[in-house]
Amino acid sequence: MKSNFARMKKLLALCFYGKSKTIIILIVLIIIHTSIVSILPFLFGYIIDALANSKWESMKYLLIIHLLLSLFSIILNTIRNTIQSLFIASTRNALKSKIFSSIISMPKKSQDSYSYGELINRLENDADIIVSFFVETVFDLLKGQKTALVACPPIALYNVIITEKGKTPRNLS
Repeated sequence: MKSNFARMKKLLALCFYGKSKTIIILIVLIIIHTSIVSILPFLFGYIIDALANSKWESMKYLLIIHLLLSLFSIILNTIRNTIQSLFIASTRNALKSKIFSSIISMPKKSQDSYSYGELINRLENDADIIVSFFVETVFDLLKGQKTALVACPPIALYNVIITEKGKTPRNLS
C-alpha cells in the first residue's frame, strides 16, 4: 500500500512539479470565464426588460455590453483551452521521456522478455492513461468547482431577495 502511494506521489510530482504558474493562470482564467458566463443571463434579462419597456437607447448599450462580454468569454475560453492543451502535451512528453529512459536502462535480458512491440505500446499508452487520469481529472474537477464557487452566491442572493421581499430586484424599492 505504501509503495502505491509513493508511486502516485511520484507521478503527481512529475505531472505538476514546476508548473505552478501555468496551473495558477489556468485557475484564474477559469474563474474569470465563469464569472462572465454567470453575468450574461442577468444581462440578457435586462435586455428583455428594456425591449418590453421600449427603452431602445438602454437596450442598445446592454446589447453592446452583452456582445463584448460574450466575445471576451470566447477569447478567454480559447486561451484556456490552448494553455491546457499545451500543459497536457508537455506533461505527456515528460512522462514518455521518463518511460523511454526506463526502457532504455533496462537490462537486455529484461527487454527480450517482452513481445515484439509491447514496450513501444507501453510507451505510447501508459503516458496517455496517466495524463488523462491525473491532469485531465484535475482540470475537470477545477471546472466543476469553479461553477459552484462563482455561480452559486449570486443565485443564492437572488433567491433570498425574492423570498424575503416577494419581489424581483427590479421592483424593489
